Amino acid sequence: MQLSKREVELLDFLLRGSATTTALAAALAIKKPNLSIYLKKLQSHSLVEIKREGRSGIISLAPLISSNFSSVKLGFQFLKLADILVGWTPSLLSYMRYKKKFVLSDLDLPNITSKRILKKLRSIGLVYMAKRGQYELRGEAMPIAEFCSTCLTMVYGSIASREIKGLSAWVTSHDSISHTEVIFLTKEKVVSKNYWPTAFSAFDWYGIHLISAGKFYYTNIKPDISDIIIHTLALSGDARNISYVSALMIKNSFNPKKLLKKKQLFGLDKGFINNLIEFIETKGKKTFIGFPSWEEVGGVLNG
Repeated sequence: MQLSKREVELLDFLLRGSATTTALAAALAIKKPNLSIYLKKLQSHSLVEIKREGRSGIISLAPLISSNFSSVKLGFQFLKLADILVGWTPSLLSYMRYKKKFVLSDLDLPNITSKRILKKLRSIGLVYMAKRGQYELRGEAMPIAEFCSTCLTMVYGSIASREIKGLSAWVTSHDSISHTEVIFLTKEKVVSKNYWPTAFSAFDWYGIHLISAGKFYYTNIKPDISDIIIHTLALSGDARNISYVSALMIKNSFNPKKLLKKKQLFGLDKGFINNLIEFIETKGKKTFIGFPSWEEVGGVLNG
């Protein structure tokens, strides 16, 4: 999701309260046809709500923004939505929620773009340079990063709900700034051009047959087996799921070390991934707390 500066200026104006389309157009000097385009996009992203009243519309912010922003910006009195929700900025702040220390080479954006955003974030006090070339998110700015993550997650869910019926939950990974990856949970099986089965819903493709239990999982990327493994573990890294992905790797002669090359890890710890690799390579002789027995993996393979 990327919003333009003009679109976020609309959101900032609406922080003062609901307004008619006429009042918005006049206050922000926007032609009504252009305003209509902006509002249509913001509404489709669930960022604003529009109610018809006579010939005009009453525009208000989505409750999530109007109720949360004032509380998360404590300590940053003059912070505006335009400071944090324009372009790649919310994706970068969401990334920083997990990667508190990073250098430019860690970011999958052009350096010129990263430098421009970071310069802005430093100027308003959200980010600082701990040592030359290394950036960190200030502790008091963590709620703002969480706010951006919540906004992005809400937007991706809103967009997906147009194609995925019965959408009930979703999990987002912000390990890549230029492309957000999401796992969607629904109670209905769907066919879509823009979302693909993943996690348990894709195991059949690889020879592991599981009962769906009335839950279906989809993602906004076309997943390969490594994506399916990560997505399954992102849902839960418990013993049951570890036994499922272990059986999946063995069945398909998948090299577990390839998981270390994955960009999107949904918050999974690299230490956990390394433990999983050792568990597979030693056929369960090297195990860890919370892992299944090797016999349980065999049960999935033979089930």
